[in-house]
Amino acid sequence: MLAGAIVLVGTTAPGLFDLRAIPLQAAYPGVEIQANVLTAILGEAYLVQPSWAPGAQNVYFLMAGLLLALLLPSLSVVWQLALAVCVGLVIVGLNTTLWIWHGLVLDSAGPLLLMAVLLVFNMGWGFFFETRTRQRLKNMFGQYVPPALVEHMSERPGQFGFAGQSRELTVLFADIRGFTQLSEQLRADALKQFLNQYFTPMTRIIFAQQGTIDKYVGDMIMAFWGAPVDDPEHAHHAIEAALEMLNETQRLSQSFIRKGWPQVRIGIGINTGLMNVGDMGSQYRRAYTVLGDAVNLASRLESASKYYGIDLLVGERTHTLAQPHFLWQEVDWVRVKGKQQAVRIYQPLCRIAKASPAQHAQVQQFQQFLHALRQQHWQQASTHLHALQQNHPTNALYSHYQQRLHTLHTLHTLHTLHTHPQTGTAA
Repeated sequence: MLAGAIVLVGTTAPGLFDLRAIPLQAAYPGVEIQANVLTAILGEAYLVQPSWAPGAQNVYFLMAGLLLALLLPSLSVVWQLALAVCVGLVIVGLNTTLWIWHGLVLDSAGPLLLMAVLLVFNMGWGFFFETRTRQRLKNMFGQYVPPALVEHMSERPGQFGFAGQSRELTVLFADIRGFTQLSEQLRADALKQFLNQYFTPMTRIIFAQQGTIDKYVGDMIMAFWGAPVDDPEHAHHAIEAALEMLNETQRLSQSFIRKGWPQVRIGIGINTGLMNVGDMGSQYRRAYTVLGDAVNLASRLESASKYYGIDLLVGERTHTLAQPHFLWQEVDWVRVKGKQQAVRIYQPLCRIAKASPAQHAQVQQFQQFLHALRQQHWQQASTHLHALQQNHPTNALYSHYQQRLHTLHTLHTLHTLHTHPQTGTAA
């Protein structure tokens, strides 16, 4: 029965001490080692490392290294792990196929170790870079925007930066009326408390409406909407903030009077337009701010609100964007310094949902007055204005237009008399 066969005799029991260590197992019977070698010789199924194995390993290093080095930095942690696993499976699968079908042995440890090093490095660097970027965003924008927006920005730090941009934004200027005289009435410590108690609720309102604080200059607050976080409703939110600020100022005035401080009144100017926004300044001090003609117009509107005797003036573009949300009263045409074309300015009276029929009628009658005034229909304009003043005797805007109507009518009469002296009366 053993004719033509090769018989190996040996032991496998641990107590007979014929166990040997092999690469795949710590204790393997010696006779089985000899049987495997003999089988490989007889079947000519040798496992060999080919002469081109070092070259193949270098190709593994180059391809896997370049692929991971180029793609890992741009991927999230989950996709980094997925890519590394896929590359590792390709390497192991290729080597296993060569080993099973062709008896070729190639090194897998080196490429897999390189892959692991690149993965750990990229994950570590990504964590460090993201943490540093988040901290930088918080340090830079924490003083300007609401904490909730800072947290939102830190979740996607790559989408926000400090480089200058040109974007359509809405900017607001709010100033305390008669602050110079007011400051003379208070001691330094009382003035400090006064400003702190004024700025805190104003800032809270701006933050609640997703605004960005640009700066405080004395008694003035400058804020803008639409950056660094995009806000398609920037004009709407700015006006909402302004109306809430005016209401809060009335409440603060009552509180200040009870403390023996002067009452406070503010004027606000809002404008929308193309602005330059970014981190600007010098190597000693920088700030995230906005610049441009649209910003200058907002500042001039705030100053002009004193001239018209109203608390809030809004530019034409802001009115266009936020028109559906509020009840509007056109105030005037103005021509800004440096501009040839005049622009309309408006006063938002209240939210459209809260507007009463009387307010709608008031706006309509004032629009009729403006139309008559611009057409030089003096008697008709006077009739509309008189009715408005009877219903709203304390409205400073109507008093302003009463003086303007009288002045324009007088000038028109003098011009007519000068042009047609033979008539003796105004045409």
